[in-house]
Amino acid sequence: MAEQESVKPQRRKRILVNTYFQLKWAAYFVLIALVTTVIVGAAIYFITQGTANFLIAHGLHRSPDIFAYIGNQRALIYGSLAVIFLFLAVILFVAGVFLTHRVAGPLYALNRKMLEMAQGNYENTLRFRKKDEFRFLASSYNGLVSAVRKTVNKDLEYIARLETLLAGKGVPADVAARAKEELSHYRQEKEVDLTRLSSSPPAGAS
Repeated sequence: MAEQESVKPQRRKRILVNTYFQLKWAAYFVLIALVTTVIVGAAIYFITQGTANFLIAHGLHRSPDIFAYIGNQRALIYGSLAVIFLFLAVILFVAGVFLTHRVAGPLYALNRKMLEMAQGNYENTLRFRKKDEFRFLASSYNGLVSAVRKTVNKDLEYIARLETLLAGKGVPADVAARAKEELSHYRQEKEVDLTRLSSSPPAGAS
């Protein structure tokens, strides 16, 4: 028995398959990190300012070093927040690009296959990777190809019946010849479509 060929996993060479969509959502992630950092920074400012006001109100600010210490701590915290934000911004941006790739990639592949199908090319099946989102779309697309294949088969059967009727008695020769010529041309088109469809897998493959 012939060995079955192993199906190689689908790998996309391009990370940015939909540049606008992926960069937009990656920027949203960075914006969330920025807003969070600003909120935390504002909270720290009000807390330290409240501490300074408390010291002044209760006469506990006799030593000028206290305010210098508070200022230094505030500057240290802000510097740390800036570094943390930059680190998070890079991490979230890269993560956003890769995460959205699992969404944009399948939609890009589906759109490409639909354009090929519109041009009469049914040779390639649609497969998504295991970690891709919308994997059910692959089954839906392959099911559509299967339905079109059945329709073409029915058309071919109908053409065969018409050819049998035209070959019978009682049909004028010129009418039968012209009809047979048109049916023959139509049959060839359907057979080409069926050949393309037959190279596609059954519905449900993904």
